[in-house]
Amino acid sequence: MTPSSRTRRVPIDESGSDRTENRNDARDPTPAQQAADAAIEARIIAIEDRSAEAARRRPLPYLGEAIPIGLIGAAAVAVYILVVDALAGSPLGTPNALGASLILGEPFALDAAIRPGLVFGYTLLHGFAFIAIAAGAVSSESVLAERGMSLALRAVSSAVGLVVGLTALFSCLMLLAGQSPGGGLGFERILAANTIAALTMTLALVVRDESRTRKVEIARVASGRRILKPE
Repeated sequence: MTPSSRTRRVPIDESGSDRTENRNDARDPTPAQQAADAAIEARIIAIEDRSAEAARRRPLPYLGEAIPIGLIGAAAVAVYILVVDALAGSPLGTPNALGASLILGEPFALDAAIRPGLVFGYTLLHGFAFIAIAAGAVSSESVLAERGMSLALRAVSSAVGLVVGLTALFSCLMLLAGQSPGGGLGFERILAANTIAALTMTLALVVRDESRTRKVEIARVASGRRILKPE
């Protein structure tokens, strides 16, 4: 029996049965334990570095993560616009008018007859635009995370950047179509829609970040168990 451990009998019921309890005194990690911990950390860092390098080498490294986040933002704006149009008595009036302006170059008119082709075309353009913005947001968020910025600051930065980016993109598209930057919707309505989109997309980014953190912690535990497993 070593000095660092003691064995004593502890009764577990009234019949006199007993069990053996081993108790180890607290002590500092041994050199072998320190070496094992260092090996675990080095292996995890190497795995994470390889994963990050592989992601950066892909043609569109963040597209897979950007697609669901972009579609979430696009859906949030679509629901908001649909509700506003319904309350104004012109369901689908906004996507129809925007489709006519962006695709055909016609004047913006909320009271124009609904043309399903224009609504569908604008919906596709709407979705692709949000995915492109989301790709930029995911890339920026990943870079800031690598630099050690806190999750709260990254969320604020993402929300502000998304509002600015979405508003700028919409204005540029309308100008390219020969329309006014506001597209006939008014700045307040555009800002409200983009703010809703930015908040939902930021929430999706936060959930993504938390999920990645949990996966890394699980990988750390699993890697440590594999290294310390006796041969």
